[in-house]
Order: sequence, then C-alpha cells, then structure tokens
Amino acid sequence: MKTTLDSKTGIHVLFFLIFELSFSQATLLKDIYPGSGSSNPSGFFKYNNELLFSAQDANNNKELWKTDGTLNGTALVKEISPGLLYGSNPGGFKEMNGIVYFGADDGVTGSELWRTDGTEQGTQRVKDINPGSGNSIGGVGSGVVFMNELYFVANSASNNLSELWKTDGTENGTVLVKSFMPFSYYSSNTSNLMVGPNGNEIFFTADDGSGFYLWKTDGTSSGTVKVKSLYNTPSYRIGNFGIINSEICFTAYNYSGEQSLWKSDGTVAGTLIYYDNLPVGNVSVINSKVFNNKLYFNAYSTVYGTELWTTDGTYSGTQMLKDIIPGTTSSSLVTSLN
Repeated sequence: MKTTLDSKTGIHVLFFLIFELSFSQATLLKDIYPGSGSSNPSGFFKYNNELLFSAQDANNNKELWKTDGTLNGTALVKEISPGLLYGSNPGGFKEMNGIVYFGADDGVTGSELWRTDGTEQGTQRVKDINPGSGNSIGGVGSGVVFMNELYFVANSASNNLSELWKTDGTENGTVLVKSFMPFSYYSSNTSNLMVGPNGNEIFFTADDGSGFYLWKTDGTSSGTVKVKSLYNTPSYRIGNFGIINSEICFTAYNYSGEQSLWKSDGTVAGTLIYYDNLPVGNVSVINSKVFNNKLYFNAYSTVYGTELWTTDGTYSGTQMLKDIIPGTTSSSLVTSLN
C-alpha cells in the first residue's frame, strides 16, 4: 500500500490541518491537547483509508493515534505505555500484508517491535528483541518487505548493535538473519536496505569488522554475503541507493575522500564504477529517474550548488545538465523527478 499522500487528495498533515486547496482554507481537525498545549503530531502513515500517527495528549504522553479526517474519527488507538512519562513514542511505520509494524516503548521492555491493525486489541508487541528494558529499535520505517517477511535493523543484547533481522509478524518468526561481528562490542552499522531490481535478494551495507562493504542476502545466514570490495579496500561510506533499470546504483567514498558513482547487478563482474572521483558531494541517486537510457540525479558541488546531473554510464557522459540558478545557489530541485 502506498504510504505517502498524493497532493490531489487535498490533505496536508504537517500541522495536522485539513487544507482545502481550491479555497486555501485551513481548519483545525481536533484539539488533541486541549488548550494552548501542543500535541505535536508526527510520523503520519497512510493505512486502510486512515492516517496512523503519534501525538501527545494533556498527560504529556505521546501515543498511537489514527484519523479518517473527521473529528469523531480522530482517536487514540492504544495507550501502549500508560505508566511511562512522555509515553511510548511510537514511530517508524512499515506495512506488510495488511499489518503495520513500528517501534514503541511500553515502559517495561524498552523500545521494541510492535504491530497494529488499527484497533486497540490488534496493537501488540511482536518480540522483546533486546531482553529487559534495553531498546532494540526506534522503528522499522527504513525496513523492506521481501518474500512476505519484513527485514529491518535492530540491536539485541547478544549481538551488539545494528544487525540484520527479519520477521513474519510472529514472535517465533522474528529472528536474526546474520551476526556480522558476533564476538565484538562494536556495531556492524547495517543500513541502506533495498530490494534488488529482480526481487530475489536484498542489498545493504555493513561492517563485519574489516570495513564497510556492499552486501546482499536471500534471507538466510549462508546466503548473506559480500558482493565486492569496491576499492580493493573497505569503503569509508556507501549510500544513496537507487534502482537503475535492472541494476542498483549507489555512491561510495574511499578513505581519501573521493566519491564515485557505482552500479551493480549483484555479481562481482557486474559491480562497476559509473563515474570515478565525482567532483561533487551529496549525490542523491534516490531522487533520480532514467530517461532515454540516461540517469538524471541531484548532486551538490561547491561551484554550482545543488543542480541536475546526468550520466549515460560513462565517464565522459556524466556531467551537470544545467546550472539552473547560476553560481553557488542551489536550484532546489524537486525530490522526485518525473
């Protein structure tokens, strides 16, 4: 289910107001925190023709709420942590098979994995991944759904920080996929989860103690492997993942601070540099689009600011398309190119 709101719906939720675009009128939907206090609604997530979100009530408890856009249809879903000061602070929503998963703190087990169907009875903790009062997750919004399971990053007491987990929505089905540094006190910093273009594997980045590498997994421990050493040494940072035709595209820094644009089909031979030593920083491949066999993306440079770039997969074919606002001022490009 699409989790972002189309502007054509006429709903703008930043300040939890109903905004009628045709008349430019804004009206308060509900005073969740009565009086001059602020409810600070946030984390809006579209689910079953309603919005799930977190909000703070008069008791200063931030809990799980929902709305159908009406006064009577705006209500507390569940007070997950009635005894915890400031509430359960739910957030990081992700839907799988009609159920929404998120992180919340019930005041006993710490911030853990929860699920909801939008009802009080159907809002339950899935598993105490980090046993006791320790926190395992802040949310699963950056997770991915793959083969009817949700993959996400979590911390448990047994394997330190930021490891790859998956869940089928049950306690027994919530398990560690692979521990990258099982005998270390350091985090693997697993991140950048993305389902590959063929839908049969997940790409991500992690540090197994030898540095950051591009990894892939089929959902099993034995099938979780490094793809390639990009610079014949560990990378300093890998990110900005996007899908370009039948390949993933991403940026990587070496320890000299040089940034390159890469592509990969998941094989060693098919993991190649698009463009070496990019003369720009903050490349946004996620906000990109393929058009006429070229990739268009946002990139920042100290000379031109943030502008529109393009590449055909060759060094000579990678260049700034136009300095829309001349000089160092950025042109504030849209986040999704169409």
